[in-house]
Amino acid sequence: MLTTTELVTDAAAASSTFTVSVSGGNDAPGFNVGACVQVTTWPAALQLQPVPAAELKVRPAGSVSLTVTMLSSRSMPVTPAVTTARTPAQVSRILDADLWRVRQGGNEEFDVERFGVWIAVLVQAGLEIATEKLAGLQLGLVVAGLSKHLIVRDHGTIAAYVTLDGELIAERPRKAGLGVDIGGYRIEARRTSAWDEIVELLAFMEAEHTEFFHRLMRECVRLSSGPREEDGFHALLQDDEQHMFDTSSDRAARRAVCENRRW
Repeated sequence: MLTTTELVTDAAAASSTFTVSVSGGNDAPGFNVGACVQVTTWPAALQLQPVPAAELKVRPAGSVSLTVTMLSSRSMPVTPAVTTARTPAQVSRILDADLWRVRQGGNEEFDVERFGVWIAVLVQAGLEIATEKLAGLQLGLVVAGLSKHLIVRDHGTIAAYVTLDGELIAERPRKAGLGVDIGGYRIEARRTSAWDEIVELLAFMEAEHTEFFHRLMRECVRLSSGPREEDGFHALLQDDEQHMFDTSSDRAARRAVCENRRW
């Protein structure tokens, strides 16, 4: 490299000055351009694409109808499917139609034997099912049917006791015929057509549905009392007669509501 310095002075400088050196030589070195591309890969992975769930539609509220097909002969048995496939409210509507028969004069009366058939069918369907259906019915209807099949006494009223004079009064003997003690009650048969099924059902209720059992039995005890003594009001209906009248009136009210809904 050749360096040439030329100094020119026209006069004395007033102060210190800078000198500039100019260098000349080779051209600037070249440069390289990279041509690499970065690529990232992953191993093959399972892609889960589940089938979408079907869209659910909400059905608008509407009316529900129930068609009841009556048997052509009341001696024909009731099939279990008639009861187990329906709710207690629907069973109540069926019983309102099936447990009453027209007697001479056009009046309707409660068919006690038909009630026994229904109890037997319910028990055959299962004791839990039978209890569920009966518990869903109006209590007065169930009591009306049972009280026509049973005499029920609170065991405390027939148990042995000692008088104030020290005399032992023996327990009231059981009447001739069918009878059983369940849950503190003496239960005797008025009718025998559905006796076994009723006893089996009551024993199950006493063990598994105690509160409902005692509600039924207390009402049956009330309706098992004998005729009241004659007095100034002896022309009034007996307790069991009044209960059946009330049951019939409740049935008429339910059927009237159903008729109004149809229109």
